[in-house]
Amino acid sequence: MRTVAPLSSLSCLALANTTRLTPSEKQSKKSNGCEVLLALGLFTRTVAFILAGNMAVAYFMAHAPRGFFPLLNGGELATVYCFVFLYLWVAGGGEWSLDRLRAPAPALSPSRA
Repeated sequence: MRTVAPLSSLSCLALANTTRLTPSEKQSKKSNGCEVLLALGLFTRTVAFILAGNMAVAYFMAHAPRGFFPLLNGGELATVYCFVFLYLWVAGGGEWSLDRLRAPAPALSPSRA
């Protein structure tokens, strides 16, 4: 019982602290877990899709009001990250990702003699 009380009080403090955050700070806290999963290569396609949407929203909230073109409004990095995450969504995690380990082994085809 002693371990439950401190954990529940810490979670309440964490919830209380998130109410005073701006929307962009809340969004960055949500994406921290996604960044770790992407670095490990776990659920790569799903996480990359979420992060691409996150970067698109960041661009349109922070940079698009200053002008449409990224070179003129300072949104180059958000645009590059959005397209990199879209590429990872299409391409997947690759050979060294943890997604490769949790995927079932391909069935062997019978040899033709």
